[in-house]
Amino acid sequence: MIHQFRNFVGERTSWAVEWYGISDLAPSASVVKLQIYNTEDGEWNDVDEDNETGADTYFTLSGSITGDADHYKDAQNVITYRVYQQAL
Repeated sequence: MIHQFRNFVGERTSWAVEWYGISDLAPSASVVKLQIYNTEDGEWNDVDEDNETGADTYFTLSGSITGDADHYKDAQNVITYRVYQQAL
């Protein structure tokens, strides 16, 4: 399962991302990750993860990006992040 988000961050050099949600597949059975796309190396970098919560229980994933912020912004100053869970 993947939910992808894009946000305009302008000229800022740091920001916080947060996701609050629920999964019917327990994170304790399959980890849920909050990831941000690194435009410089073309890879997804982990920001936070949950591998303890049970199924059908709300939880929060959050984190801050403070270093090398330009590695995560595209030419229009937009960041892309996602919540990802590997299906079993």
